[in-house]
Amino acid sequence: MKFRLLPFVVITSLLPLAVWSDERTPDLKNGRMVAKVCRECHAFRESKRQKFGPNLAGLFGRPAGQLDGYPYSIAMREIGVVWTSETLDRFLADPAAFVPGTEMRFKGIESAASRADLISYLAVATEK
Repeated sequence: MKFRLLPFVVITSLLPLAVWSDERTPDLKNGRMVAKVCRECHAFRESKRQKFGPNLAGLFGRPAGQLDGYPYSIAMREIGVVWTSETLDRFLADPAAFVPGTEMRFKGIESAASRADLISYLAVATEK
C-alpha cells in the first residue's frame, strides 16, 4: 500500500513549485493588446510615413535616440543606451524616470507582466 502512494506524494509535493514559479511564458496576444497604446504614435514596420513618435522597426539592438530623420529630445539622444529587453522594461515602467527630459508623454506600464508581454510582442512586430 505505501508504494502506491509514492507517485502521488512526489507529484503533489512538486505541484507548488509549478504553480508558484516566477518564470512565466510571455503572452503575445496580451502584448498585442498592450501595444495598441504604442501604435497611436509609433509604426512598427518600416514606412515612409512618419507618425508622431519614431518608427520602431528594428528597435532591438538600436541605440536610443539615433534613428535618422527623427527629431529626438536632447535627453533621448544623450541617454547612451541600446534598446534591449532589459532597457525597454526599465523605460516602459517609467519613461520620465529612465530618461529625464524625454518628450515622450507616456506615463508607463505599471504591470511587470504586461511589460514583458509587450516587449515579447515588440520583438516580433518590429523585427526587420
